[in-house]
Amino acid sequence: MLEDNRLLNLCDPADRTDIDAYREAIWSMNAPALYTIMQLSRALAAGGIPHVFIKSPLLTHDLYGDYFFRMSTDVDVLVTAADRTRALRVLDELDFRLNEECRTLYWRTFMGEQHLEPLRPDFLTVDLHTTIRHPAGYAPDLTRGILAGRTMTALGDGHVPVPNPSDAFLLAAVYLLKALLKYEPAGSHLLDLTVMHQRLDVEDARGITVLASARGLNRTTAFARDAVMALLAPEIETVSSDAGPLRCALGGDDLWTRLLAPSEAGPLRRARCVAASCDRLSGSLRAISWEIGRKLAQKAAHARLF
Repeated sequence: MLEDNRLLNLCDPADRTDIDAYREAIWSMNAPALYTIMQLSRALAAGGIPHVFIKSPLLTHDLYGDYFFRMSTDVDVLVTAADRTRALRVLDELDFRLNEECRTLYWRTFMGEQHLEPLRPDFLTVDLHTTIRHPAGYAPDLTRGILAGRTMTALGDGHVPVPNPSDAFLLAAVYLLKALLKYEPAGSHLLDLTVMHQRLDVEDARGITVLASARGLNRTTAFARDAVMALLAPEIETVSSDAGPLRCALGGDDLWTRLLAPSEAGPLRRARCVAASCDRLSGSLRAISWEIGRKLAQKAAHARLF
């Protein structure tokens, strides 16, 4: 289960004879990821393109003091939609090539990202994001907020931009929900949220609540906080009023089964869950329309229509 949830490094080395091989596998991916981040950040900054690296080994180093705590299979970088063409040009100059599948409307519009493969062995695949995508659709306020509020973290002999702690918490809450709806084990997102939560003082926690409400992520963030509290204080079985609709929509399965071993949980009514994650009725209606459009665009992409 720890391996499925990308948490194998929590094992006692004495219990895993293959832990050294596991660490070496992480190193083989994360070392190129860090080099890619450093070189790409320099090139984007030289071109005057605001950017932020989301997820990545930079996050695990901040939370756990270890760039190699969890494997990264690609580098996720966020730019504005207006800067997408310029960012693609920078990546082309660094010998990255756009994945043909990502040229489709589904990837450009509904996924809000495109994958670029490196021609050099010392680089890692880059996911170029122009928006942060909530399961209910785009999260434009979160996207703008992450770019505007970015902070710098040290890497090598320089610094690269990452989300500030409040935006990182909201982003992790979104990723937790996305994992649930994709039937992916969500343990790594939950642990990240827990470490972030333990760093918050009362004022910081209140600020995240205000920020989540302003960005339409109140229910999503409340659900994430409930999951964190269930991990930290399992004897307290409470569900906040804001998280209630989403918890109800997820069905009657045990929360831990749903989070850590979703393949053993019952089926989800995705549209209902997506609607329940929205703070307002108008958002729920837009989310259902978004879900229908996403499915149609996905089918069109598979049929190579556009």
